[in-house]
Amino acid sequence: ITYPLSEGNDVGGHTLLALAAKGSRIVVSDYDDMRKVVEQIQTKGMLKPGFHADLIRKAYGKISKHYYSLYESTTQNADGKPKAVIERVPLKEGENPYQIPADLLISDSSDELSLANFERVSGELPCFTNVADLDSILKIICSLSEVFRVNFNKVPYILIAAKHGNPCGLGIDWKSPELAIELALYGNPTAVWGGEVITNFQVEKATSQMLLSSVRRKKMLDNPNWMLDLVAAPLFDDEAIEILGRREGRKLY
Repeated sequence: ITYPLSEGNDVGGHTLLALAAKGSRIVVSDYDDMRKVVEQIQTKGMLKPGFHADLIRKAYGKISKHYYSLYESTTQNADGKPKAVIERVPLKEGENPYQIPADLLISDSSDELSLANFERVSGELPCFTNVADLDSILKIICSLSEVFRVNFNKVPYILIAAKHGNPCGLGIDWKSPELAIELALYGNPTAVWGGEVITNFQVEKATSQMLLSSVRRKKMLDNPNWMLDLVAAPLFDDEAIEILGRREGRKLY
């Protein structure tokens, strides 16, 4: 059982945890787990399924937290902020409105597709859910694009929708961005409502109107509006920004 940083830097204790975890031993990192291990072995002769892996994950988590705490305590900027965080971008709120303040913490990354490098061209600050959804579908659209690039030497039109951290719509077409939009939004038009979308193509007047509302949706669900909370695209023309920006809270990136 390791001791906290307030009592000193327990190098030996955390090294033993790392060695035990590496060797897939039964890693005990607190007294409560010690009691559970003893009880399970005494009653069953073995650990419950999954408990061994949980102990190893917990040990690695404890080791990571320990050394990151050391890093934070020894590398501070003049303002007291850890150097691992070079900028804080304010968010409107966390997952729920009462979770404020909330921040997007930016590390030293030169990745052009880092969320920190996305330019907001319209709308209010994003919330945590906006950022989480955008991060999820950004990774997916990058992976899909690379698969097509490697196997076909070109990339089709792609649109992906997300809601509360989970992708809920995907549209792909080689010839038509409009069809990609249709496929993504109507895969499950109820789930997509109020979510976030990302495209790999420019959004202009016609496509922005499709992302705004639909007569077909009105007939299906008695509501024409998609109420998308965030739209991310390589480029928006002025008309698209005006059309999608009619809803003050909608974020365009």
